[in-house]
Amino acid sequence: MKKILQISALLAFASLLFTACKNTEKQDLHTKEQSIEKQEESLEKDATTTEEHKPVVTSSTLCYRNEFVYKTDATKKDVVELLLTIKGDTVIGSYVWLPAEKDRRNGMLMGTIKDSVIDARYDFFQEGKQSKTTLKIYLKDTTAVIEGGAPELGLETTIAKINCDDFR
Repeated sequence: MKKILQISALLAFASLLFTACKNTEKQDLHTKEQSIEKQEESLEKDATTTEEHKPVVTSSTLCYRNEFVYKTDATKKDVVELLLTIKGDTVIGSYVWLPAEKDRRNGMLMGTIKDSVIDARYDFFQEGKQSKTTLKIYLKDTTAVIEGGAPELGLETTIAKINCDDFR
């Protein structure tokens, strides 16, 4: 009988120990889950805060084109085109002059934009020569005003804004 009491007491103690360990494990698990939830909330908050403080980088494409039809021959025209891609404060694009009867001028520009004014370096080919110059391009609601380069290059002009779907 004494042995049965000892065994019963031992089983009761083991059962209490097992239950206590299980409760501790549950408590540890619960504590870990709460900690993970807090970390996730913190990360979400940081991500939100970070997103709120990041500058929004917008990207847009602008297209401009003028056609100058010859007075003496309506089938001939000179064309000036400007295509700009703006991402944040960086601008890249092309500026092309396509005369009906002369050698064309093809060029690429790269620069920065601030307050609707682009300061750009323009690298171009014309009459078999490669040249470069700096340009200022003032973006208006319906036009782009281009200034810069030597007067004999004829780079300065005002070009009408068009829908980019109509470009070329």
